[in-house]
Amino acid sequence: MVDHQDKLWMTSGNARLRPSSEKGGIYTINVDSLEISEIKPKINQEPVNTDNTTTVFQDKNQNIWFGTIGHGLLTVSYTHLRAHE
Repeated sequence: MVDHQDKLWMTSGNARLRPSSEKGGIYTINVDSLEISEIKPKINQEPVNTDNTTTVFQDKNQNIWFGTIGHGLLTVSYTHLRAHE
């Protein structure tokens, strides 16, 4: 999904986007520089396993939502990633 700032958001589910110790995750890609950044959400300062993130959506208020298996919905603003269970 490409957001309102032309940033590409993607989930890799159980596939690997690039070599790492993680099975999957949430990533942003700068479409101009092709720089890849991994998003590492936390709930109460504890890391959230993003291996089973399956969908991404941006609503009319520019919030970005991720559907997961096992962690409910995650939503991101450009400063925080928080869970809604």
